[in-house]
Amino acid sequence: MDAETSMLDRLERDIKACEEYLGSTSHPNAKYRPLHKYTIPVEFSLTKRSPRSEDVPTPSSPPAKPRRKSRSASAIDARISQWVVDHKRRQQEREAMKKISEISAVAECTFRPKVRPTKSSVLSSRVPVPERLQTRAHEKAMQLEARRQQAEAQETSGLSFTPEISRRSRLMSAKRRPLSQRLSDMQREEALKKEALRQAHLDELAAEMPFKPELNKKTVSIALRRRMLRQESSGTWAQRRQQAQAAADDLCTFRPVIDETSKHLVERLQASHDMPVDFIERQRLQAERRLSRTMNVAEEGNRRPARRSASVGAQHRKSASSVQDSFNRLSLVDSQKRNETRDMVREEFFSQFEFHPRINERSKQLVSSRSEGGTSARRTHERLMSNERAFYARERIKEEIDTKVNEACSFRPRLSSHSATASGVWQFSESQDVAKRIEAYQESKKAKLDAARRAMEENELKECSFAPTPTPFVAPARGPVVVRGLHRFLQLKQLSERQKREQQEREQEVFHVRNADKLRQGNVTVVKPFAFSGDQSRHRVVRDSIRKEALRAQAAQCTFRPETVSRRRRDMILKILQSDDDDDDQSEEGQPGASYNER
Repeated sequence: MDAETSMLDRLERDIKACEEYLGSTSHPNAKYRPLHKYTIPVEFSLTKRSPRSEDVPTPSSPPAKPRRKSRSASAIDARISQWVVDHKRRQQEREAMKKISEISAVAECTFRPKVRPTKSSVLSSRVPVPERLQTRAHEKAMQLEARRQQAEAQETSGLSFTPEISRRSRLMSAKRRPLSQRLSDMQREEALKKEALRQAHLDELAAEMPFKPELNKKTVSIALRRRMLRQESSGTWAQRRQQAQAAADDLCTFRPVIDETSKHLVERLQASHDMPVDFIERQRLQAERRLSRTMNVAEEGNRRPARRSASVGAQHRKSASSVQDSFNRLSLVDSQKRNETRDMVREEFFSQFEFHPRINERSKQLVSSRSEGGTSARRTHERLMSNERAFYARERIKEEIDTKVNEACSFRPRLSSHSATASGVWQFSESQDVAKRIEAYQESKKAKLDAARRAMEENELKECSFAPTPTPFVAPARGPVVVRGLHRFLQLKQLSERQKREQQEREQEVFHVRNADKLRQGNVTVVKPFAFSGDQSRHRVVRDSIRKEALRAQAAQCTFRPETVSRRRRDMILKILQSDDDDDDQSEEGQPGASYNER
C-alpha cells in the first residue's frame, strides 16, 4: 500500500510538471488552469470516487454545461494519457528485470535450508487425532491386560487348585448386561406394561357399563369443526415456526465447512474394515470389547488382590497394640499432633507480617489492673464482644420474675426421704471420689498382675541350675583417706600460684605508667629529643644474672628424679615418698588440706 501511494505521488508530480511545461508553451494562461480541468480517462484518475457520488448528482451545484474542446486541449490530453501508459509499461519492465536479477542471484547460491513441511502436508501424512488417540488407548489397554495376565500367571503357577465355574453360571454372566445398559430397556418395558394394564382396566370398565349415549348431528358437527380448527391451528403454528426458523437461518450467514482432516478421517474409516464409519457402530463395537474383557476376567475367577507391605504392617500394629494404647493415641497423641499442626500453620501465617505493634504505658496499666481484677483469663475479643451490662440486667430481671412466681405459688410439696442405698447411688457430691476409687482399683489390679508375673517367673527360674557368684560389697572407709603425694602436690600448686602472682606484680610495676593522667594531657604525644644508650654490656650482664637465678630457683623446686629401669632405685623412691608421708602426718594439724576428705 505504501509503495502504491508513493508511486501515485511521484506520478502526480510528473503530470504537474508536464502540465506546467505544456501550458507555458502552448497556451498563454495555461499555468492558471487546474489539473482537473483536463479530460483524463477514468482508469488513470488519481482520486477515488464512490459509486454513490457517481450515480447521485450533487444538489448544491448545477450541472455544468458541456464546453467545446479546443485542439490544443485534446492534444494535451492525448499526450498525457500516452505518457501515463508508457510510464506504467516501463515500470512493469523494471519490476520484471528486478525479479529476473533476484532469481539469477538466488540460483548462484548452493545452500538449500531445510524448511519444515507445511501444515497441510503434515496433516495429510499424519494419522487423524481421534483415530490415533483411540488406537493408542486400545494398545495401552491390551498391554495392561497382557501384564495383568502375566502377573496372575506367575502368582498362580505354584497353586494346584483351579476352581471351575458351572456352565449355567457362565451362560448367565455372558447374557447379563450391566445395569447402565439395561436401564433404558427396563424403563421402556415398564411403561409398556403400565399402558397395557391401563388399557385393560379401561376395557373392563367399558364392559361393565353397557350404556352408550348417542350423539345428535349437531354435536357431531361441533366436534368435527373443533377438531378441524385444532388441526388447522396446529398446522398454522408449525408453519409459523418453520417461517421463523427460516428467517433466523437467513440471518446466520455462517455455513460450516468440513476441513480436510475430517474428510481424510472419514476416508480412512471407509477404507479400513476394522472400525465402522458410523459413530453408533463404533460405540457398540467398543462396548462389545469391554464386555468380552469382563467375561474373560469373570471366567478366570482366580484373581487375588495384592496387598502392600504398608497395609500389612499397619494391620499388624493395630492387632498388636492394646486397648490402652489406642485410647492414649486417640485422646493424647492425635490431639497433640493436631495442636502442633495448628500452631505451625498459625506461626507460618503470622510470620509474613513484619508489623509488631507497641503497647504504651497506659494500655499496660489497664491490662495489669484487669488481670488483678480476675479478668485475665478471658480473651480481649471475648471481653469486647460480650455485653456484661445486658447480661447482668437479664439475670436481675430473671431473678425478679422467679421471685414473683415463687410468691404466687404457695404450694410446697412434701418430699419423702430416700433410703441409704439410694442416697449412696444418686449422691452426686461424691463424684470427686470416683476418680480416686478408679485409680485405687487400677493400682490393686496392677499389683495383682505383678505378683502373678513374679510367681510365674519364680516357677520358671526353679528349673535353672546356674547360680552366679556376685561381687562382695566393699564398705566405704569411715575415716580420712590418705593419698600419697597429696601434700607435696598442694605445696607445688601454692608455689606456682605465688610465682604467677609475683610475675603479675612485676609486669604491673614495669609496664604500668605512673601518673598517666598528669603526663597524658589531652591524649596527645609530645615530641621531644632523646639519646641512645651507648653501653649495653651492663644491661646484658644484669639480664643474664637474673635468668641464671630464675633457672637455679626453678631447678631447686624440682626435687623429683625418675628412674624407671632399676628396681633398687624404685624402692629408694618409695622410701623417700614414705618418709615424706610420715613428715606430713606429723605436721597434719598445722598444714591445711592434708587429707582428701578434709579438703
